[in-house]
Amino acid sequence: MEDNNNLKIENDTSNEQPNKKSSKRVSIIIISVVVGIVVLIGVFLLGRFTSNFTEFSVKKGIGKYIEPDVSGNDIGDNKQDNKDEKIKKGKIYNKVALNDTQARIKAFEGLIPEGWKASIKSNWNVVSSNVPGVESVTLVSPDGKATIVIDSNQAFVENAQYSEGVNYDYYSTYLHYMTGDEFVQYYMDLTYGNSAQLLKDMEDDTDVLEQADACTNALVEGLKASSSWINYSGYGLNYTVTPVKATMSKRQYKIGEKNMEGSCVIIGVDSLLETSYVPANKNRDWEVLYSIVYMADDKETFDKYYDDYNFIVANSQFTTDYYALVEYVASSIVNTYAQYYAEKSKAGLEAMNNYINSNYSSTTSQSTNEKVMEMWDDYIKDVDCYKTQEGNKIKTSIFNDTVAQNGDSFYVGTKAGIPNGYTELSKSY
Repeated sequence: MEDNNNLKIENDTSNEQPNKKSSKRVSIIIISVVVGIVVLIGVFLLGRFTSNFTEFSVKKGIGKYIEPDVSGNDIGDNKQDNKDEKIKKGKIYNKVALNDTQARIKAFEGLIPEGWKASIKSNWNVVSSNVPGVESVTLVSPDGKATIVIDSNQAFVENAQYSEGVNYDYYSTYLHYMTGDEFVQYYMDLTYGNSAQLLKDMEDDTDVLEQADACTNALVEGLKASSSWINYSGYGLNYTVTPVKATMSKRQYKIGEKNMEGSCVIIGVDSLLETSYVPANKNRDWEVLYSIVYMADDKETFDKYYDDYNFIVANSQFTTDYYALVEYVASSIVNTYAQYYAEKSKAGLEAMNNYINSNYSSTTSQSTNEKVMEMWDDYIKDVDCYKTQEGNKIKTSIFNDTVAQNGDSFYVGTKAGIPNGYTELSKSY
């Protein structure tokens, strides 16, 4: 079920005192350093989400799909005599092991009825520091009329400060949070539009939700333990994390002649990072633990293979090797970004300490400042340009007789009015 700052510069042409310029620059650097620290913490916390999930999922078996409760279903029911006949005849199931197409590790294993075919597609270009890869397993019935698609876990982030879509700065994919029902409907709408007709919204499995909530609580406790230092870091930061109630969905649809069932389980964690320097940053990291689609060409085929579908789902799982690979790649991404932002923060701190006692001069900033000031020439018609005692330029209207300087003060007017102690300047051309 896979889918796919304005910087306002105000230029003051008056002669600002040097100590004021330094104060402003230091304030900007301090704020930049704090922002860098906040980003660094955010990158660190992103990696903890997947790490804790992987550990818990292996221990509790979350990676293994739970057999759906099909009692009372309109689609997929079979008469008792047909079931008795199947028991007498028996059925052959074969082990299947599918390797990740890029990493070459065993990513999926299970049992499938004889005659069914299985394949896997691996995608490690997912922009997510939580789950950077997705495995999509496709199983097809012997006659090719029924298909099961099982996707591994997928991770998204909801944050009102950022637009939805891929964000490489934080290596995350932003998407508004959805419950299980909303996610299944989102997939149907995105894939089939208005042609998907909802037939049945099936009852949730309380056992599945209890396991999912236990997974979420383990994530929260792990995040609290690993990030407790933030609140005592001395940077005026406050970090809180709370669980989001797990949801699931299992829905049946009709698309033309085709019949379909879609299911998923979703967990989430809310985190809030507050500081007195920048606005609060609120994230909802949410994860689709699994998503499954079963589709058949018609209702007859849907019913025919419904038991096979349930058996395959109940006896299939993504491997511990796959989850270990996800954790390893995610950790590498987080470490890379953490080092990047750590170096930026370190450089900012060093710059702040060094700048105060330095006689800093930047050709680039001076050139930029001159370009900005020259933009005002259109507002001062018929300009005369004078050279200051420091070798800089000062511009004034030609209707002023002269410009004189006394330290950081300048006189502009008639020559007769030059005050005592002021030195008349020469034109720069």
